[in-house]
Amino acid sequence: MSGETEISDVKWGGLYRDDSCGALEVTLRDDPNYRECTVERLRCLEDIGNNPYMVKDEDGKEILVLEKWQIDTLNSSELISYIKVQQKRDQCVDRSESVAFYVLFASFLWGTAFSVFTVVDIILSYPPRVDNYQMALVSFPVMIVSGIVYFSKHKNSYLEKRKVDLEAARIDSSFLSGLRKLAEVPKSEYEFVYNDEHIMRLRHIENAMAGTNS
Repeated sequence: MSGETEISDVKWGGLYRDDSCGALEVTLRDDPNYRECTVERLRCLEDIGNNPYMVKDEDGKEILVLEKWQIDTLNSSELISYIKVQQKRDQCVDRSESVAFYVLFASFLWGTAFSVFTVVDIILSYPPRVDNYQMALVSFPVMIVSGIVYFSKHKNSYLEKRKVDLEAARIDSSFLSGLRKLAEVPKSEYEFVYNDEHIMRLRHIENAMAGTNS
């Protein structure tokens, strides 16, 4: 799909193509790892010009989501380097971390709901239903165990991501210069800019490299 007049036909949450998708694909072809990649945009913002880009491999599997402000900020070599590092960072997240998070979230909702039911019974002067009380109790050990697993896994993946950043910054000047640019993008310049993480990543890299050089 090309041209903004046709984008109005795309439903919210739907994918579409415009001229900028083709331009990004041309940039990706500079690296042999991404020559078969395709790009589509996701309609999710009021300002359609700021809709994000979904990069897919030759099998149509999503490998990365890029924001317009990121693409506008980085030159070709910086963008390729940034994509490579992001993929390596994604590989640091163990599947069990995601599973533990969802179990933690579900058990929290479960326990909260049945605790509320029990409290309501008490307020209304009804004898608390045993099944509500028992269900609330069951959720707590599940919440505790899944919470311990999640935070342990999350800490490990966080440390691994920092190692990936630091290694990339030491061997690839394009990544480091690109990260600096992303950290400096004013939030007022685009509808949606979330570069706080980039700022923290850059600070860690610079502190680590300063410690090494001192």
